[in-house]
Amino acid sequence: MSSADSEDLIGRAGEPDHSVEARVARAKAGDASWRKSEEALSERTGDEPIEGSERWTINDVARFVASPPPLAADLFKRAVVREIETVDEVRREVRYLRVRHEAKQQFEQELRGASADSEVRMVDGGSFIHDLPSELPCLWGTGGQVVWASGEAVMLVGGPGVGKTTLAGQVVRARLIGGEVLSMEVAKTESGVLYLAMDRPKQIARALARQLRDVPRDVLDDGLTVWPGPPVQDFAAHPDLMLQMARDAGADTVVVDSLKDAAIGLSNDEVGAGYNRARQLCLAHGVEVFELHHMKKQGGSSTGKATKPTKLEDVYGSAWLTAGAGSVVILIGEAGDPVVEWRHLKQPAEPVGPLTIEHDQQAGTSAIYDGTDPYEFIRKAGDAGITVRDFCGKWLGPADPSTREGRNAIAKARRKLDSYVQLERAECIVPGDKTTSTPARYAARLLSLDGPGDVFAPIDVDSENEHPI
Repeated sequence: MSSADSEDLIGRAGEPDHSVEARVARAKAGDASWRKSEEALSERTGDEPIEGSERWTINDVARFVASPPPLAADLFKRAVVREIETVDEVRREVRYLRVRHEAKQQFEQELRGASADSEVRMVDGGSFIHDLPSELPCLWGTGGQVVWASGEAVMLVGGPGVGKTTLAGQVVRARLIGGEVLSMEVAKTESGVLYLAMDRPKQIARALARQLRDVPRDVLDDGLTVWPGPPVQDFAAHPDLMLQMARDAGADTVVVDSLKDAAIGLSNDEVGAGYNRARQLCLAHGVEVFELHHMKKQGGSSTGKATKPTKLEDVYGSAWLTAGAGSVVILIGEAGDPVVEWRHLKQPAEPVGPLTIEHDQQAGTSAIYDGTDPYEFIRKAGDAGITVRDFCGKWLGPADPSTREGRNAIAKARRKLDSYVQLERAECIVPGDKTTSTPARYAARLLSLDGPGDVFAPIDVDSENEHPI
């Protein structure tokens, strides 16, 4: 080793580098990196430099090992350790740059995929406006009454134990093999159903078993996929996940049971908007969405009774949850009640109900409770007919026209009566006259039968499917 090298070693020895001293101490004690350098040195001969060093050669090492001055040996070890650590840092930096390069390529690939997806989904304005179907594509409903429209999510809301999963199971059954739920037809799926059984999956399994036990095993194997428990990632934070799960299952329908397990913090608008994006991505790619959700805890009224939920604001969570749904139905009742109330809070077409629903817990079926068809109120009024206010009171409950809610209820009742007139199931027998304060009256329409005489009778569902009761 030259004198210049020795002086350079001594010069570096004066630097206050405590971390190096610590590393040297570990090297003396048999640190792995120091042993590694010794093994590397043992495989070399001659004057070739040590790997990672342009200064120290094997001969330098031999001279120091033969008669190492205490200070020089210590300095030499420090220098070797420092240069080996420099090589390791370079290697780590190279690995980091490789990872960044891979990440950049993956990101660019995702952007290209998003661009391709945009090109596929884009349509010209003429097609978007003028190629609409003449009738609303319906997954669950009959005629103008639609609970679940194709391409729009439906949300079934209610407290624990009011029959949300019971109804959902019946809809799943009908999606798999066809049929009706609550006397309304459900369209059969073209591929399959993914049921996200996230809220108490064991209870969901028992509920579905009551409705699907008679469905052949091969039909269930081919058409139904169940995911028990919460998803691997939050849907709001990872909006692509729900669509990817549907694709993995080969399903065109996803049942989310329930929303609180799909995303954490639903009352936060950012979370609500994130989940809505996950929902809309599914719908945009042809995957239908059926959701089960909970409502807010209801406070007490002045009489001490809990107030009845009747508005979208009564649904728990961010407003983006209901805003992004095409249809929202609420079930009102107590846990375990066999008879509950159905209210259609948000509708894609004509509202369905209000209805009273009766659950058969043993059979796992539900039916419209007798006497809740609003047409019955017109028919039972006979020749005298019924006013809008009376019809509203019997159908929707007493309405105060001095309040906004009351006026909305009366307007809804009038639209319902007018729809029966358009369907030729009723007629306005007394036109209303504001100048004389005479209310309009409606009566059931007379039907001519084969036999003598005329009777009041509702149109039979089987003979007039387009206008069911």
